[in-house]
Amino acid sequence: MHYALIAELDGQPAGFKLGYQTSDDTFYSWLGGVLPAFRRRGVAGRLLEEQERWAHTQGFRRLTVKTRNQFRGMLMLLIARHYQIITLEKKGEVADYRLLLEKTL
Repeated sequence: MHYALIAELDGQPAGFKLGYQTSDDTFYSWLGGVLPAFRRRGVAGRLLEEQERWAHTQGFRRLTVKTRNQFRGMLMLLIARHYQIITLEKKGEVADYRLLLEKTL
């Protein structure tokens, strides 16, 4: 199962969220972004909240997402929404380390 969501503000595309099923009970939030002009306006949080809501209504019990140390805003958003770090993948410089996080829905 796949999922795509586009956020609009003032009639303009502002951001997106993509994801796919990785197991019977787990959905992976694969990719997302918010255009610079729309950042710091809650768009990423609302996209994530809607993706979580959708995944829960589809019967998924967990949502996972991967980010990097350098994306502090995303990491802080995930932790604030009760995601927990479950894996650290060391690649390149410390800023490029990948963090896999998971939330029980």
